[in-house]
Amino acid sequence: MATVIATAGFGLVLFLSDLLDPVGEGSPENLLSAATSNPGGMTTSSLLLLVSSILLIPAVVLIVRLTPGRGAGFANAGAVLLVMGAIGHAMAATFFLVVSALPGAGFDQSELMSLLQHLDSSPSLGISFLFIVSFGFGILFAFIGLKRAKVVPLWVLGAVIAAFLMEVAAPGGQAITLVKQALGALAFGYLAVVASRETPAEEAA
Repeated sequence: MATVIATAGFGLVLFLSDLLDPVGEGSPENLLSAATSNPGGMTTSSLLLLVSSILLIPAVVLIVRLTPGRGAGFANAGAVLLVMGAIGHAMAATFFLVVSALPGAGFDQSELMSLLQHLDSSPSLGISFLFIVSFGFGILFAFIGLKRAKVVPLWVLGAVIAAFLMEVAAPGGQAITLVKQALGALAFGYLAVVASRETPAEEAA
């Protein structure tokens, strides 16, 4: 049952993280503006993102458990990518938490901007981008596997595909982000409902 709760909670917590996110697009200018004007909101959003990355791991375990045969190839590939995505989200949340504390460190605005611009162009931090990008592909592959295993219906996969297309092709902005995350929360919520129906039977056995 804990896995079911974590699966349902993952999508909801990630949605709340984006709803409260004052950064938007993660440019140095936006980061500095959010850290200066709304550090509390930035901290709250980052902590929610960190919690969602933790909740994603039980959801990945559930996905693998529900696809033992048909669809396992897609589901397992998605599981690997989702774990990478969870790591990427945890790294991003930690970075945002650090940035939210910088305005109180005694630096002036120009120094902070130079620091953030340097970090933004750093190849070492660019590695984290690969982990973050894997998240969207992981959800897509995982739900293709779940559909092939007949765990979820076509409309759930359609919601995931729509969210994926918004991620890679739609213009930015909070409205698009919230619609995308709402579709993801819907898909993971449905998955949690499916798993909750199977859990009592498994416990009785």
